[in-house]
Order: sequence, then C-alpha cells, then structure tokens
Amino acid sequence: MAERTGSNTNRKKNRDPPVLDETQTEIRQMIREVVSRKSPKRVQDDDEGSGGYIDLKSNVELKMKPFLVDFDGGGGGGGGDGGGGGGSGGGVGVSGSSWGSMNSAASAGKPVNTTSDSMTNPMSPDKAAPRSSPSRSSGVMDWDYEEDLLNRQALATQREMEKLKKKRNELRYAKKLEEMKREFQSDLALIKEKAERELHTRVTSLRSEKEARLRKVENFKSELKERIDALCRCYEEVSVRGVEVGREFKQVETKIIDEARGIVEQEKVKMETELRENMTELAGQLGVRGV
Repeated sequence: MAERTGSNTNRKKNRDPPVLDETQTEIRQMIREVVSRKSPKRVQDDDEGSGGYIDLKSNVELKMKPFLVDFDGGGGGGGGDGGGGGGSGGGVGVSGSSWGSMNSAASAGKPVNTTSDSMTNPMSPDKAAPRSSPSRSSGVMDWDYEEDLLNRQALATQREMEKLKKKRNELRYAKKLEEMKREFQSDLALIKEKAERELHTRVTSLRSEKEARLRKVENFKSELKERIDALCRCYEEVSVRGVEVGREFKQVETKIIDEARGIVEQEKVKMETELRENMTELAGQLGVRGV
C-alpha cells in the first residue's frame, strides 16, 4: 500500500495538474466549503432564474453522509464512494446526478429527494461498479481516484444539465407553439373578419348592380312593347290604307276602261259613218247603184 502511495505521489509530481471545467471547479469549491465548515453557501439556479436555493451545509453535509470522504483518515466510514465524516474532518464526494437532481428540484421549488438511486449510488448514471477509495485505509488522497470520481460526477452533472436544458427547450417550444397558435388564431380571426367585410361589400355592390340592370331591362321591355304596339298600329293603318287604295284604284281603273270603251265605240261609229259616206260618194261617182 505504501508503494502505491509513493507511485501516486510520483505520478502527481510528474504530471501536469488536470484541467478542470466549470462544473469540476464548482464541485471542488463546494467540497472545500463543506470540509472547512464555512457558512452555508446559497446557490441560485441562474439557468432558469426561478429563485431556487440550495443550502450546502444542510442539504449536502447533513443529508449526504453516505458520500463523505475521510481525507485525514479519521472517523467511522459511511457507505458508497466516500468515507464517513468522523475524526478531525471529512470531505464530501457529491455525485453529479445527485447534485443535478437536487439543483433541479430546488430550482423548481420542490423538496430535495435524498432517497433516489442517484443519491445512494453516485455512479448509477454510468452503470459502473464503484471502487473503494484508497484514502480510507492509507489516509493519503488518491488523486487519480478523486479525478476519476470528479470526472464521473461532472459527466453525470453534464448529463443532468443536458436533460434540464432539453426540458427547458421543450417548455420553451411548447410556450412558443402556444403563442404561435394564439397569434395564428388572432390573425385568422382578423383575416376572417376582413374577408367577411369585403364579401359583404361585394355582395351589396352586386345586388345594387343587379337591381340597376333589372331596372334597365324593365325599361327596355316597356319601350320595346310601346314600339311593338306602335308598329302594330302602323301596320293596321297601312293595311286599311292599302285596302282603300286598292278599292280606289279599281274604281279609277273601271272608270278609265269605261271611258276608253266609250271613246272607242264613238270612234268606231264615226269611222263606220265616214266609211259609208265615202263608199256612197265613190259609188255615185262610178255610177254604181245599190251600194
């Protein structure tokens, strides 16, 4: 065990310090605050802005005793990945899923659940069997183990944050969809109202135009009827006048024929008389008797 501790120390001296992201830095800061028994830190969920707070000293130190790690080798041990907090002082190994669950619950204004699977088994999001910390027996911090534990916790926290972000995006999408539905209904109502007004105006205009055209048709029919009546009267007058003219023409024709016949008869008689006189005169000249 001493060789392992020495090798860990050499690895720690030879390698560069690990690069920590914001989540790991925050977790280590919380561990330092709990170990040093500082005043409770109130953490607000800035992502949602809901005003939820987490009291690290009450919710982490008191409710997460199974996750306490004995950095100094003192005190009795708790279950899970971290050793119990007896002796001169102890640290806390907070799993990412437990921290994310408490953070999301506190942000939503709900009580923190300390009996979930992620609370009793910090490695449950990774489905990996936890290995015991060598700091229990040796009293020396195994930085590889702590780094691996922090990496797992950061991964679990990142997954929990992704779930929360996904849930937030879904809520935002639902809210945006509802707003779009309301806007669509409002726009649809306005369009419908505008279309109804335009349709009413158009129908009124068409009705007025139809009535005007019907009046024009009625007037034209009246004028046409009057013209037809006038034409009928003219035809009757023309017919009567034609009959009268025909009758007068026949009378004139008969009169002319009678006059012509009288003249012809007179001329005939006259010519016969002259012919007889001429024959008599001629016979007297010739000495012919009995002519």
